[in-house]
Amino acid sequence: MRTYKFFAAMAILFPAISFAEGMSNIPQADQQANAVTRLYMDACAANVPDEAKLKTWIQQNGLRPTEPSFSQKILNGQKGEVWSVKSQIGNFIIVTGSPYHCAVWARRANARLVLEHFQKLAKAVERSGLSVTLEKDSQMDGQGGKYRQIVYMLRKPDVKTGRIMIASVSESTEAEVQVRLTLALAK
Repeated sequence: MRTYKFFAAMAILFPAISFAEGMSNIPQADQQANAVTRLYMDACAANVPDEAKLKTWIQQNGLRPTEPSFSQKILNGQKGEVWSVKSQIGNFIIVTGSPYHCAVWARRANARLVLEHFQKLAKAVERSGLSVTLEKDSQMDGQGGKYRQIVYMLRKPDVKTGRIMIASVSESTEAEVQVRLTLALAK
């Protein structure tokens, strides 16, 4: 079974991750955390490394490219595309780069809940024939506050390349972006 198909199946294990908007009994930051995690699973985990499949998903979900000046700021000189995700509960973007790169950003979201979802996802992916190792768990200063970055390596035995799952989050309300979830090819 391919890794991305397994990720797609993980959506079943996360019933709390709902894309439902405007649920008054769930705090907005938690709704945003659930939404960014769900977007990560639906866009990135279910479609990477198949770039054509990811582009189809983007088209089917009616995502629009962001303004060129905004995209340039996000891409910081790298090749790629930035897509806007319309939502009543928050501001989200999907960043696509090389054929093996996909990221979902949330301007605001409950960072602790996102990390909880992210770590559950990493643990759930591990199985016979696929190792998941924690490569990094660190704190860093960034624009608007402190950030925590967690990096998992997903690799099959005796294979030099694998995939990395990266979560960069900040609990600071001053942070420009509180959540960045990335799936990329690792060497």
